[in-house]
Amino acid sequence: MYKWIRQQASWKKTALIFITAQIIFLCMNTLTFPAIMKDGSGLIPFDMTGISGYDYQYADSFINELTLNGRTVYLFFQEPLDILYPLLISFSFVMAFCLLSKEKSRWPLIGFIPMIFDYLENILVISMLTVKPLPLFLPSVSSSITWLKAVSSMLCMGLLIIVSLWYFTGWIIQRRKQKYGNK
Repeated sequence: MYKWIRQQASWKKTALIFITAQIIFLCMNTLTFPAIMKDGSGLIPFDMTGISGYDYQYADSFINELTLNGRTVYLFFQEPLDILYPLLISFSFVMAFCLLSKEKSRWPLIGFIPMIFDYLENILVISMLTVKPLPLFLPSVSSSITWLKAVSSMLCMGLLIIVSLWYFTGWIIQRRKQKYGNK
């Protein structure tokens, strides 16, 4: 699979996948999350808590406040979008990392780490929304995974920025040397 991704990697495909991921992210932030918050008495959905996380009391309050419509939006609209978004954003990370790395390097696969945590988070959120009574351990485990997802996403984006700057700085230096010589 990695070999196939590396063969398919191009800046045009990477940009298209990244833009598609951002359109899905925009839909989540403008449609599903506001609807869930409205039907959850203004409480922030689990996926949006990021590094701040949540505890058992918050999870229990959110679940109890969430209306049937809010639960339906979360399970049948938000969660499907949250399957596509991490897949696409991770593919864009991995493809960009492939384009910025040496041919044999495997480090670009770290772009899939946020997707793994996001999918684990989705499983745990679905469990919290459907299992009654809410097990005591579930919110803390889910919150930890949400935190890991947020941190790994930020690290991948930061790494992409740093590696891109390094790559393009080297490219500019090389172009100047070609144009002006080794002065």
